Amino acid sequence: MANMSKVANNDHQIADTGSQQLADRPTLLATVCDLVLGVALCYLLTGGSVPDVNEAHYLAKAKHYWQTDWCQGDIFLESADTHLVFYWSLGWLTAWLPLTTTAWVLRIGIWAFLSWSMSRLVQTVSPGLFRGAWAIGLFTLLMMNFHMAGEWVVGGAEAKGVAYGCVLLGLASLCRGNWNRTWLLLGLASAFHVLVGGWSVIAGLVAWSFSGKERIPIRKMLLGLLGGGAIALLGLVPALNTTTATAEVTVAANQIYVYERLPHHLAVHRIPPRFQLRLIILACLSFAVAWPLREQRSVRRLAGFALGATLIALAGLAIDQALLRDLDRAASILRFYWYRLADFAIPLFAAMLILHWHQHLKLRYPKWATLLLVIAVWGPLTWWVSHRESRTARQIPAADRQTLLHRMKDERYGEAQYHAWRSCCDWIGDHTPSDSLFMTPWTQQTFKLYAQRGEIANWKDIPQDANSIVEWNKRIRQLYPPNVRKSGLGQHSDARLTRLADRFGADYILIRRRTYSRRLDPGRFRRVYPNRTNSNPYFQVFQVLTDGEIRDE
Repeated sequence: MANMSKVANNDHQIADTGSQQLADRPTLLATVCDLVLGVALCYLLTGGSVPDVNEAHYLAKAKHYWQTDWCQGDIFLESADTHLVFYWSLGWLTAWLPLTTTAWVLRIGIWAFLSWSMSRLVQTVSPGLFRGAWAIGLFTLLMMNFHMAGEWVVGGAEAKGVAYGCVLLGLASLCRGNWNRTWLLLGLASAFHVLVGGWSVIAGLVAWSFSGKERIPIRKMLLGLLGGGAIALLGLVPALNTTTATAEVTVAANQIYVYERLPHHLAVHRIPPRFQLRLIILACLSFAVAWPLREQRSVRRLAGFALGATLIALAGLAIDQALLRDLDRAASILRFYWYRLADFAIPLFAAMLILHWHQHLKLRYPKWATLLLVIAVWGPLTWWVSHRESRTARQIPAADRQTLLHRMKDERYGEAQYHAWRSCCDWIGDHTPSDSLFMTPWTQQTFKLYAQRGEIANWKDIPQDANSIVEWNKRIRQLYPPNVRKSGLGQHSDARLTRLADRFGADYILIRRRTYSRRLDPGRFRRVYPNRTNSNPYFQVFQVLTDGEIRDE
């Protein structure tokens, strides 16, 4: 313990006096190389074909924000815009570029921003050359394998990637003791994603409260707090606009959101125990390793932030368990993602500690230190890339693997079905009116992105305002009862399909042939795809005939 204290005091002197014993000051070229390497690591760990799991969701919403007649009639696209700053600041790209190109531009931009932000943070804790790339790789690997509630940072084009980049910059300022800049940056994070930034502000306040003798009075942070709060309103006001509903509707919407659609993120008693245990173990190890370093300001402040995130998660756990017999009340509170920040902060804290101790080891055993860091990052990275999925599967976007090809073990069959899906959607985009509205299969979430047409509803695209959530749930229940989820839309009778199409204004029905075993009434539904000029063994498109069209037949 005496040796560890000596190391901690050594570190305190090195980090706080700016000594160059640990590493040379990074040059501009080294910084650029670090950034490029960081982006490359992000691609290796999370990159794949467009769209990623949430990209179809975000990009479609962004395009509709800038082009309101695109996919008109779609309940999700025409619901409240909660991530307004993201749509306004970056969504304009969808008006000028194809959605696939937009996704790649935003991905690379967000990865670069995250890598640069991570580099700024790690230089305050463990300065040196190429530390940003090591940090982003190590952090991403830890988060992928130790998250509890399914949160991620490095991934596709979505608002929280930008928000977490702002949080990392805010933490770099926090570790340096620049509290006013910290609150401004966390306010900017809140503008892009109100929950990511909002919880980070609370964790930041915990870190401030644990600053001890270095804690500055609130009056000296007032400018930053007020400025950050004003910036955060850009994200808070759109979120508050989703609450204009009756009390009864709001209660129902909360129940749907927390316990039906997103329990794996929001209700801890629905999260697998092994996921909970692994994050607890990582947190305990991290705080134990950090204890000898408590005299170093940057580590102590980062530990305070991680502790704040942990306390928020524990509060969510307490609410979840205390209100198991009052689910209405519990849902109204748990919908705020209490576990999100812990999924981010604990792996981040662990990554910073690993790099910190590596730097000390490097002073005594340079070769061994380098070898250990390579093993710690490149070993898991190599295993992850080689075992994550085959080359063929990687060419199929994650969004389609998640739903369209869910639980499909035959890779060749899955690839054929994916290409058939793309062909069907491309045909729809070329041969149907732009204002057409579709009933689509239960097992998909990419129809809007590929076909550029609106849907009555799909499971992935849940709206954010209470009225639309309740309406969305009604549509889901009517369109996809259990037998239809299992066997496809063809399980509805012709009469029921007609009523559903009339009730929700559907012009076409897209049926997955793998689960469709009967012929629809040609007097009510005209098959328009496939036809004599093309074939598709997996999907069919039927036009819903109006009374006039039926008489014309």
